[in-house]
Amino acid sequence: MPTETFDHLITFGIAGVQVPARKLEALLATRAQLEVLESALDEAEPVGPSLAETREPDLGKINYADTVRGEVLSLWQPLVENPDAIPPTQLLARLDTTWTAAEQKLGDAVQTRAAQLFTDRAQRKAELLAADATRLATEQGLPATVRWLETLKAACTATRQRLGRDLATYAGRTQRHQEALGQRKEDWLTLLSSEAEEVGEVARRFLLLAGSVLLAGVALWLLDIPATSLVGLVTLVVFVLLALRTARPLWRRLRLTRRTTVIAAALVMAYRTASLRNLDEMAKRLEVDYPETLRQHLEQLQTAYEARLARTEARCTELSGRREALQATLFEAPPTIRVLLHEAMLTAWYRQGMAQVPRREWRQQLAGLQAAPAWDAMERDARQAFAFLRAVRAEAEISRLYPQKADRLLFLQNLRDAAIGPTPGEAFLALDFAANAGKPPQVHLLVEVEDPQTSALAQEILQAWGGAGVGVTIDQAADPTALTLIGLVYGYALEAQKGWEDIEAAFATVQAREGQSIYPVLFPPPAATHERPAPDGREPAREETL
Repeated sequence: MPTETFDHLITFGIAGVQVPARKLEALLATRAQLEVLESALDEAEPVGPSLAETREPDLGKINYADTVRGEVLSLWQPLVENPDAIPPTQLLARLDTTWTAAEQKLGDAVQTRAAQLFTDRAQRKAELLAADATRLATEQGLPATVRWLETLKAACTATRQRLGRDLATYAGRTQRHQEALGQRKEDWLTLLSSEAEEVGEVARRFLLLAGSVLLAGVALWLLDIPATSLVGLVTLVVFVLLALRTARPLWRRLRLTRRTTVIAAALVMAYRTASLRNLDEMAKRLEVDYPETLRQHLEQLQTAYEARLARTEARCTELSGRREALQATLFEAPPTIRVLLHEAMLTAWYRQGMAQVPRREWRQQLAGLQAAPAWDAMERDARQAFAFLRAVRAEAEISRLYPQKADRLLFLQNLRDAAIGPTPGEAFLALDFAANAGKPPQVHLLVEVEDPQTSALAQEILQAWGGAGVGVTIDQAADPTALTLIGLVYGYALEAQKGWEDIEAAFATVQAREGQSIYPVLFPPPAATHERPAPDGREPAREETL
């Protein structure tokens, strides 16, 4: 605003306060990222399900062992339920035919499909475990997830070893079953041979008995011997004894038939057991391979999480270095500017920003392996969460630090003393005033605030210092986060100033450091400068208008 015109500026002084909003925004955003990343790196004990407790994949309700075993059982079931329905002489051939059909159920094509089923099972199981790992990494951190995967791998190894031991016993069991089956077949063949001999013996004896009875009857009839006579009775007794002796093979034949039924049932069960044993051994081989395949998937998953862990640690190291660098420069400011910052507000600002930081989304990015963490997006989110710091102003912080007006003015008095000295112009009273006809220097105070029209602090300054022998001007600040006081001392003409070149060079240095806020003071724009005749007839002096 226009003020009194002076001959020219003798010297100036600057003092002020500012809130380093941009540095604070960068520093707190970096701290927020570090807090989330370091929490994801905490060395917590893994609290995850064991391998037996993890979910199993739903393979369309298809279970290889149950399905194929059911088909094989369906072949043997009619024979097991009713072995007598087949003639003994045809039973062995029927069993061999059924055995061949059961073996076809376990052919190469079936085994290939079974192996693929177990491969798919391992793949889908690994996908479920990957989802559990993502959840665990989100909740407990990356190190816990890596250790949990290590326990699952150890469980897979232990399971494979146990199944391998079980499979090793199948060789001995298979041999025993084959020996038992061979013995059953031998018993069956022996029984069939004995049965044929018994049938011939029974038939021969009955023929002899029938022939003897016929001959005896003819003889008694020809000799006309009555059946009630002694000879007839003796003959009857003899034939009864012969009949009893002849019936003994018949009773043995009946017992042999029951034995045939028992041995036939045992033979059928031996065939079925041996057939199912082959199926169980093949399924056990697939089960032994399954945990090893699953372990390979877990190895890949663990390697991926170890890489994510290493990358996160590298990112933490990078952010930690950046935080230290920002922290070291937080209080850096030109000598004339004081950084306005206190711990309580710094803590409050950090809490306010952290409430807006998407921490869970960041943890999910670290835990998910589908894509690499978007570090740039995380940086932008952190900056956005602390963007409110750009609205922090020095005036508001002064009022918060010094709620009492007297305390605020005492604080501002220190800034004023730094700009113009405790006594207005005291540093310049010893100057030779002869160059300006003995006129003493004049002191003016320029106060730069964000909004001169609404600044309550500026009004307090005007009321307190307006009549203290110093001209006070309120102007708009180039830096809205700062409050700047510029002390201006005016006196004689530019040509009378000794060492003006040194002053001009020093001002250029200060201007480069402080910015454009004092530019119009030393070098007014052309429209604000005009010439007037010098009183002593020398070259016209320039005037400045503030």
